[in-house]
Amino acid sequence: MLALDDQALVEAKAAGLVPASLDVDQAYRVAVEKHPLILNAIDQFEDTKRKIRVAKDAFKPGLDIFGGASLESTRPTDYARFNAQKVRAEAGVSLDLPVDRLPQRNVYRRTLVNFEAEIRNLTLTLDTLKDSIERGLRTLAQRRQNYIIQKSALELADRRVAGGRLRMEAGVAEVRDLVEAQDAQVNAQNAVTSALLDYQQARLQLMLNIGALQTESDKFWLKDHLAGFLPGTQAAEARPAAVDQPVPPPEQFFNN
Repeated sequence: MLALDDQALVEAKAAGLVPASLDVDQAYRVAVEKHPLILNAIDQFEDTKRKIRVAKDAFKPGLDIFGGASLESTRPTDYARFNAQKVRAEAGVSLDLPVDRLPQRNVYRRTLVNFEAEIRNLTLTLDTLKDSIERGLRTLAQRRQNYIIQKSALELADRRVAGGRLRMEAGVAEVRDLVEAQDAQVNAQNAVTSALLDYQQARLQLMLNIGALQTESDKFWLKDHLAGFLPGTQAAEARPAAVDQPVPPPEQFFNN
């Protein structure tokens, strides 16, 4: 007989909504400091800036001073005995005047074109990053609210089942009414579980987008990946978010 191990689901329910308390600016700052793709894009931009400086320096005149010396060994060749009278030395100066700089000018123009292209690439990368962060935070807020609503719906379904049992005992309700209430209760439980998993998926996707997702630790999906990244936070295990905030009564969303 095969049975599914629901321990991971039990742990996820016990953890509740793992917090992701940050705004767009904080998430953007974390991504710029931590995300490998963003860091690579910034490094490529800085590299094009350095190439402009190098190409610009090629227009300057050059003055090189060189020298050398050699000492011959005595005949027959013996590398342990040298003749101090047979020393050869040379020195010179090489002056490169900025007369013909057509090749250097072409290189400089290419570096400027590459620099402008890299500016556009970096701008597009950062805009795409910010857009994904904004969408991720909106999705996370929506799924948090959906979880709260589904929890309220489950509480209502639980009350209906309890009330149905009391009416059955009092003989004022039929079995069918209780069965329907129990079916609605099961559906509400499944909806709560689905809403919780949707929230976790959105949170982990946001952590991945900003470069804060750490998969090395055990049960990383239950950890607060922002711990230590934001000011005033410390590395810690995941803790349930404060979801027991006042919410509108479920009767406003569902009919009795």
